[in-house]
Amino acid sequence: MSIFSADRLSFRINSKSILENVSFEIQQGSFTTLIGPNGAGKSTLLKLMLGVLKPNSGKLTWFNKQRLGYMPQKFQIDTSFPLNVGRLFDLKPGAVGSDDRINIETLTQTDTLKMHLISELSGGELQRVLLAYALLGNPDIIFLDEPMQGLDIDSETLFLNILQTLKYQYGKTLFMVSHDLHVVFKHSDHVICLQKHVCCQGSPTSVQDDPAYHLLFGQRSESLIAIYAHHHDHIHGDKCNHD
Repeated sequence: MSIFSADRLSFRINSKSILENVSFEIQQGSFTTLIGPNGAGKSTLLKLMLGVLKPNSGKLTWFNKQRLGYMPQKFQIDTSFPLNVGRLFDLKPGAVGSDDRINIETLTQTDTLKMHLISELSGGELQRVLLAYALLGNPDIIFLDEPMQGLDIDSETLFLNILQTLKYQYGKTLFMVSHDLHVVFKHSDHVICLQKHVCCQGSPTSVQDDPAYHLLFGQRSESLIAIYAHHHDHIHGDKCNHD
């Protein structure tokens, strides 16, 4: 079931075109990833979907009322300000009840970090805290902007396991911006390849086979396709069989 539709979206700043004629849908319970080179308009598209920006033309439609959660790419804090994780969670507007909060903290493994200062967290810890903060609003769809950038392999694996639990156990819809092509093709249901317009979109396999994708990413993607190409149905929980 479709929960969101973008229909021929365009966005300009003065006379400069940032996005042109962008159309796609998001299905409930899916894991959609948005890829593209720097300057492709990914962050702008995310802001349009979140309602931070308004398109110059085209239409965005949310079907039924959807609670939106957002995990930013970066979190800036004055290191002289002694804010700990527990206090950050206390400040979340419209947060879930105490029982749900405990479940979220347990799921994201932030329950042991409540007394830690935000400024002293490792990269992986901070990303899990930011995800937990987004989940405290009980969102139906979670937007993630480059959530695994700079993480080591253990932190990345833990974070991806949490996302898989959110999708399969809790039925959350995930929309992620990412440069990590191996993550994209291994975990996504639907991939959107953006370069101001939608170059191609579809299942990971169909995007990998699309000439427009190869034109955009070139040789950089060849080894990833060989390693991570797989043919199964994420939505129905089939197991991966990698060659």
